[in-house]
Parts: sequence; structure tokens; C-alpha cells
Amino acid sequence: MSLRFGLVGAGGIAGSYLQVFAGLADAAIVGVVDVDAGAANRLSTALDAQAAGSIDELVAKTDLDAVIVCTPPDSHPRVALAAIGAGHGVLCA
Repeated sequence: MSLRFGLVGAGGIAGSYLQVFAGLADAAIVGVVDVDAGAANRLSTALDAQAAGSIDELVAKTDLDAVIVCTPPDSHPRVALAAIGAGHGVLCA
């Protein structure tokens, strides 16, 4: 079974995670959300993942095991609580 991750934030920090995920056979990023919808769409297309318009949409419409939070620190509580509330694990960067 492969672990399914949602990526919240498609900026610089997310790039570090992409490098790690490229070498993993048992984990994949399956959903992406960013305040810049264009950035989320480009990254989701490159990863063959789903793009979402918000964290709430990501956790509601994407089959996830966990969420990786790659957003500015002041948004971490809101994003983490939304993911936890939906029953997902959370990794904050």
C-alpha cells in the first residue's frame, strides 16, 4: 500500500519535499493546494495529482493519509486543524 499525501503550499519549501518523494516507491503526493491557484494547478499537473482550491476542499475531496504543510508559519494552525479534523496526519515544515 502506498501512502497518499496532500501538499499544502506549492512554493520553495514544497520543492524540498518533491525531491524526497521522487525517490520513494511507497508514498505519493496526490493532492495540492496553494493560495496561488495557478501554482497549485501547475504542480498538480506535474505530479499527476489533484488540485484543490482550499485546505477544506483538499481534505474533503482527496483520498489522503496525511497532509504536509508548506505554508507560512502563521497559517499552520488553521491548516493543521483542518487536516486533523478530517482525520489526517499532519507534518508541518
